[in-house]
Amino acid sequence: MYKLNPAFDEEDNEEMKVIQKGVRLLVSLNKLKGFPIARYDMKTKRPYIEHPDGTKEYVNDEI
Repeated sequence: MYKLNPAFDEEDNEEMKVIQKGVRLLVSLNKLKGFPIARYDMKTKRPYIEHPDGTKEYVNDEI
């Protein structure tokens, strides 16, 4: 989640809050529709796909 940055003014921080809410709404909507969601695991520092049933599929790091 975005943390308020003292280098930004209050208006910038408010815009970030609105953007966060919009992203959360879109992710929730896509979950309801049954679409997989791309996420990032901060502990393992790896991207993964979260399926509607809750299972995680880590993305192959090889390109």
